[in-house]
Amino acid sequence: MKNLILFIWAGLLLVIASFATYYELRPFIGAGSDRNARYQAYAESRRSSGLSTFSKDVILRDCLSVVTSIHGRMQSEAHRKKVMHNCQNEVKNITRYTPTHSFAWFTQALIASELSEVGKMNEGLNNSRLTGPNEQWIAEVRVELSEKNYSKLNPINVAGNDQDLLMLVKSRRGVKTIARRYIQKPEFRARIATLVEELTEENQLQFVNNVRRAARNMGLI
Repeated sequence: MKNLILFIWAGLLLVIASFATYYELRPFIGAGSDRNARYQAYAESRRSSGLSTFSKDVILRDCLSVVTSIHGRMQSEAHRKKVMHNCQNEVKNITRYTPTHSFAWFTQALIASELSEVGKMNEGLNNSRLTGPNEQWIAEVRVELSEKNYSKLNPINVAGNDQDLLMLVKSRRGVKTIARRYIQKPEFRARIATLVEELTEENQLQFVNNVRRAARNMGLI
């Protein structure tokens, strides 16, 4: 009897392990070996995330890639929308079970912006900032998306974008990105200048030096 119970438990553990392995491998099942194949996999709803953070990130990065790639943008509007809606469903599943996944909320925002869904874009940006306020690499892509859609931001995200900008200006890597934007986007200059004035003298000097460096690299001075 004891051996039978042990056998049953071993069988159950094997089933559970097999189930977990299957779910973990789902992002790679039917994925294809190149971007075009991955695009088609999303069009046919053959991709879904596994249980780990890694497998979720694979799906999110692939969604961003297939939505913003040249191949994706060259598809018919109907076909492209189908892919984006399928990606939206995957992102929704991730945020439902992992509501603190800042990158997933950003992915929702980017896809929503492509679909002209302003409400969902603002929701995604705000939730991404709430769940990842100090993650610089996410702040960088949030700023890029926010600046591209600045006129569509709600008041919460206008203020949130300023927070992201301030964080980037204070960092060695981020300040270079903001300096280049300062040079390239005249409409951006007054806003960032106002924010920089709130910083310490050291941060202000760092920003000015990076603006000058960016201008030299662009052949403007």
